[in-house]
Amino acid sequence: MNFPPHHLYLKPQYMPMPIPWHMMKPDATSLFVELGFGRGEYLLTLSKAFPNALIVGFEVSMTSLLKSAYRLQREQRNNVKMLLFDGVLGLAEFFAPNSVDGVYMNFPVPWPKKKHAKRRVVREDFWHVLARVLKVGGYFELMTDVDWYAEEARENAEKTGVFSIKLEKNPSRRVQTKYEQKWLAEGRDIFLVRVVKDKDYADDYERLFIKGADYMPHALIKKPWKELLGDMKSLEGFNYRPAVDKGYGVREVFYRDREILLRSYTIDKGFFQSFYIWIRPEDKEGEDVFLMKLDPLSSPFRTKSLMSLMRHIKDTVGDKFVVRHNLG
Repeated sequence: MNFPPHHLYLKPQYMPMPIPWHMMKPDATSLFVELGFGRGEYLLTLSKAFPNALIVGFEVSMTSLLKSAYRLQREQRNNVKMLLFDGVLGLAEFFAPNSVDGVYMNFPVPWPKKKHAKRRVVREDFWHVLARVLKVGGYFELMTDVDWYAEEARENAEKTGVFSIKLEKNPSRRVQTKYEQKWLAEGRDIFLVRVVKDKDYADDYERLFIKGADYMPHALIKKPWKELLGDMKSLEGFNYRPAVDKGYGVREVFYRDREILLRSYTIDKGFFQSFYIWIRPEDKEGEDVFLMKLDPLSSPFRTKSLMSLMRHIKDTVGDKFVVRHNLG
C-alpha cells in the first residue's frame, strides 16, 4: 500500500486536541481549510495564492488524498496539511474557537432526495460549527452548480444570526477549480454562497474527543495471571448500547505468553472506532503485575465511551487489584 508524503499527511489521532496548528507553520499569518479537496487542484492553487498561510485539507478518499499529496510534493508546497477524515467533524473537533480565517467547499454532493437530507453538509448544525471556529471577519465560501442547494445553504446560515451572507450567480473568484472554469466557459450557471462572521459566537458544544494523544489512559494491575485471564475472557462479546449512537464493547479476546489483546469498539454520537486494548506484564520478575493501556498501533481517539470502557474493564478486574490508574 502506498502512503502519502509524511510532511503533508497528518494523522489526527496522534495529536493533542484541539490540534495546535500554529506549530505546523509558526510563521503562518492565516489559517484556511478546504472541506473535500478531491483531486487537490484547488488546494494546490490556494497554497500558491496564500504562501504565508497554513492550508488544511480534508478528504475521505485515500485515492484522492494520495494523488493530491504527490501533486503537492512535486510542486514543493510546504504550507499544506492533509487529513483523511470527515471534514465537518474535523472542523468541529480539531480547531479551537475563533481560530480559522477562511473555509472553502467546492461542489459537494447535494443529496437531492428527501430521505438523504441529513447527509447534506449545509444542514443547520454545520453553520454552528462554522460560527464557532471562524474568527470574527472570517469567511466561508460554498461553490455549487445546484440552485436549490445554494438557497438552502443561505437559509440555514441566516438562522445562526452571526453571518452576513451573499449569494452570487456565476461569480469571478481569485482561485477557481478546473470544473468551475469549464462550467462557466460553457455558459452554465454556478452559484457562490459567501458568508462572513460579523459577531462573536458561543455555544455549549461538547467535544467528542475529550483528550488528545498526549493523554495515555492506563491501569496497573496486580492479580494472578489465571484469574486476570478469566476476567478478560468473561468480557468477550460484552456490549453496552444505551442508545443507537452511543456505546462500547469487547468483540474478541486474544492471549499469548501472559499478554492479552481485547478487540474493542466505541460509539460516540454515531462516531465509530475499532481498536485494541493491550494488557502486558510489567518488568517485575516473579510478580503478577500487568499494565493495561491502549494498543499504540490502533491509537483511537480519546472519547467518553472509550474512557467508560476502560473503567468497565478495570471494575471487572476489581478495585482491590488495581495498584493505580488515571481513568477518572
